[in-house]
Amino acid sequence: MIHSLDRDQSTRIFTHIMPFYSYDVPHTCGPDPKICCQFDFKRASGSEVSCPWGINPVPITNDNVRERAQILLDQYRKKAQLYQTNVLFVQLGDDFRYTSMDEARKQFENYDKLFTYMNEQADWHVNVKSMILSV
Repeated sequence: MIHSLDRDQSTRIFTHIMPFYSYDVPHTCGPDPKICCQFDFKRASGSEVSCPWGINPVPITNDNVRERAQILLDQYRKKAQLYQTNVLFVQLGDDFRYTSMDEARKQFENYDKLFTYMNEQADWHVNVKSMILSV
């Protein structure tokens, strides 16, 4: 048992298991891929790919940021119920993503607006951060 061997918790490793069907964007923000796909900005109008559930992403603007942030945060909170920590890992890509600067820009700019808005809402009690990981 780890607890008996690691009494001071100095060697614990934080791990994460992806709980849903796949590790692509529609299946990582929460339990509803129809909603999560709306936050995969590569699939916005005019792209070569779209959301199979029929509701494509729209760019985040000052007019829609509150509504879109609430929808995304609801998915994050539902996913968070599956874990015992206060940290939630949400993957925003898979091994076939970010092949162009345009895609990276769309994802970054839209999520930056969403995360900035979420963090400004003190009563939402969130601290959302983006991390760029590469292999």
